[in-house]
Amino acid sequence: MPKLKSLFMFCTLVFIFFITLPTDCFTQNCKTVIKTEEGTVFGGSPTQFIFSTTEDQVLISIQKTGGRAKTTVNFYVNNQMQKNKTIIFQGSNKKMTQQCLLKGIQGKNIRVEIKNRAVGNKFDYRWTAAVDCF
Repeated sequence: MPKLKSLFMFCTLVFIFFITLPTDCFTQNCKTVIKTEEGTVFGGSPTQFIFSTTEDQVLISIQKTGGRAKTTVNFYVNNQMQKNKTIIFQGSNKKMTQQCLLKGIQGKNIRVEIKNRAVGNKFDYRWTAAVDCF
């Protein structure tokens, strides 16, 4: 019976992990980088970047390069926040990269908003927007 409970708990945790992943946010290979920025976000106002593309889809990669602040990254297309596209970096000093694919964006304004959720900590980042993904 203890093995059955352990298996049930494991399956439950795996299920929760997969249902909390943002839709269309996954690793892909891309040929052309159209924009890249790096910097640091402190608590307070969010950092925002705006760009547009002639392509129909763009893959945005956010790399945490330092800091330990809990941080959220939101994506907007023509000032409309894209639901199920928010990326969350938990408050740790672990470096990681997360990606999000935006589709149907040809000729539209794209805004990437990085919000530091911890007043006393910083979030160092590098982000890229790439097209010709497969």
